[in-house]
Amino acid sequence: MLPSRPRRNRRSPTIRGAVSETHIAPANLILPVFIHDGEQNLPIASMPGVNRLGWRHGLLDSVAEARSVGVNSVVLFPKARARSRARPGRLATARRRL
Repeated sequence: MLPSRPRRNRRSPTIRGAVSETHIAPANLILPVFIHDGEQNLPIASMPGVNRLGWRHGLLDSVAEARSVGVNSVVLFPKARARSRARPGRLATARRRL
């Protein structure tokens, strides 16, 4: 092991970024949250251990818990109506999204 890092590895910002240390903190993470318009939390059959959260209790509690440990970003995945899923990708070009 070298006693110090040679400076030739840090001449440009691109090289410095490639050889720099990686630091991951809760603020770098994004919490995925699956939601529906009901009030109760519902299990998602295809994802064991994951619930679709109700807007009143589960969603607010989940976001509050994430914020308490430093996770500041959340992405919401709403439950799409069955008729909206009839043709794959239909909502991507619809004027009235979800």
